[in-house]
Amino acid sequence: RECTLTAFPGDVGGLEANARRWLGQLNVASPDDLTGFLEAAESISTDAGLEGRLLDFRSLVIGEGDAMLAGVIKKDNFTIFAKLTAPASVLATEEERFRALCRSLR
Repeated sequence: RECTLTAFPGDVGGLEANARRWLGQLNVASPDDLTGFLEAAESISTDAGLEGRLLDFRSLVIGEGDAMLAGVIKKDNFTIFAKLTAPASVLATEEERFRALCRSLR
């Protein structure tokens, strides 16, 4: 399992481009309705009032391969990415801690 936290200037290509890149990292084909998947992503807010989205890729992974939770948070002219990659069973166990990490971002 791996958890990363990065920040980049701008939107780094946008939500769709990043979702496609992450699907590639998971060796999962883009769903036919990627736009719908992204629109259905949960809106999240940090304790500091920053807004973002939480993408849950578990439903797109078949079998025992790695899945991903990804928080995408906007701060001024930056985008903060929090990603947790692990088998779905591990993500289920660690999901609340990952959400707490996303909420803590300033």
